[in-house]
Amino acid sequence: MASRLKYYAAIGICLIVITSLLASFGDIGKAGNRLIEARKKLSQAQAEKQVLWKQKAEADRPEYFERIARDRLGMAKPGETVIILPESLKQTDAKLAAKEEPNWQKWLKVFF
Repeated sequence: MASRLKYYAAIGICLIVITSLLASFGDIGKAGNRLIEARKKLSQAQAEKQVLWKQKAEADRPEYFERIARDRLGMAKPGETVIILPESLKQTDAKLAAKEEPNWQKWLKVFF
């Protein structure tokens, strides 16, 4: 009777250890997935950092300030004249560019 009790106790302990190990393996798998996601986020953040550093380097150049002053503020160098086009004229230029046919279609119209 005592040997059976020891046998069942040993089996019970083994089952508890096995379930504990299986739960630990599941936690390890989840931790691995979190690690993969963290590495992806890190690589995305590093790529964004590189883009921002390039933008900063561009913004530090004197040509950038000149372009901003010309485009956004309407400033000009001495001796230059600033011409501001009306919005309607800008829109017609965009429409003309959109309606431009490829050369092969133009040639097709010429011959047929």
